[in-house]
Amino acid sequence: MFSFHSFIFPTHYGVLGFWGPQNPKTPTDQAIARGYNIQNMITRSSGKVSKLKSKEQRGEDTFGNQYQSIDQMWKSELKPEEAKMMEAAGIIPEGGIKGRVGDEKQWYKKQIEYWDSQEASINGVLGGYGHVHHTDIDTSSGFLNHFKDRIGTGRALDCGAGMGRVTKHLLLPRFAKVDMVEPSKVQIDKGRIYVESENVENFYMVGLQEFEFQHKYDVVWVQWVLCYLTDADLLVFLKKCRANLVDQKKSMLFVKENVHDTSFYVDKDDNSVVRCDKMFEELFEQGGFTVVKHIYQPGFPKDLYRISLFALVVTNPE
Repeated sequence: MFSFHSFIFPTHYGVLGFWGPQNPKTPTDQAIARGYNIQNMITRSSGKVSKLKSKEQRGEDTFGNQYQSIDQMWKSELKPEEAKMMEAAGIIPEGGIKGRVGDEKQWYKKQIEYWDSQEASINGVLGGYGHVHHTDIDTSSGFLNHFKDRIGTGRALDCGAGMGRVTKHLLLPRFAKVDMVEPSKVQIDKGRIYVESENVENFYMVGLQEFEFQHKYDVVWVQWVLCYLTDADLLVFLKKCRANLVDQKKSMLFVKENVHDTSFYVDKDDNSVVRCDKMFEELFEQGGFTVVKHIYQPGFPKDLYRISLFALVVTNPE
């Protein structure tokens, strides 16, 4: 939802990639036919993302609570009635989940409270790692430039825009108009001043789970914010993105997120979840998008989560 450069914090997990040979029968052949470079393509099977293994579905949270799957996590954390039934069935501990969120309203409320309490600055939105700002922008710039001959330059949407760091340094130099989406009043109010450009036309103070598109975009840039959406809301957002691209054959969605090595981790400090690459792949596919390029952010401190950059196109453009 927000400029959430949160979840940039030390992890005790290792880093394993998910690579393999390209399958000529994948749905991304349509993307290849349209001239996209499928370098570093995520492996798929029989036209669909390969099924996650049970081990890869398990996860935990800040309090050490263990979840058999991300689906069980959402139910036990956000669905009170289902949580009671799981407790009665012995699926979750007697007495419930320690530090349980409560419901979806509380899930999203705490995120805004967290970011309203953070400093609205480059160092603040980068969780105290302000020194990685230039490295982050340089990598994103090169990644975006790879598709400069494909995408239009009319309008871009910055999702999780915060105080406008990505808008100002990455998107404004490339697009005639940029809109920002950010639910934290503290962050977006600073953004109105920080971006210093009349080309930022709209400042939407709303979370992605409630955002309704008012324009169509050549590029939708989503960075460090999908970690704040539930799986259900993430899918709804993807489908909205798909329906609001200027040209479904050329316009693109870019996603930059922290990734877990094999499963997922829930941070109860700001109510966010780090998913693994395969979980993202599955959600992208369900949302109607195909990954045409995937790289990892280089040059960041080794004590941070690995960061994936995905370039996505509409799977079956209308």
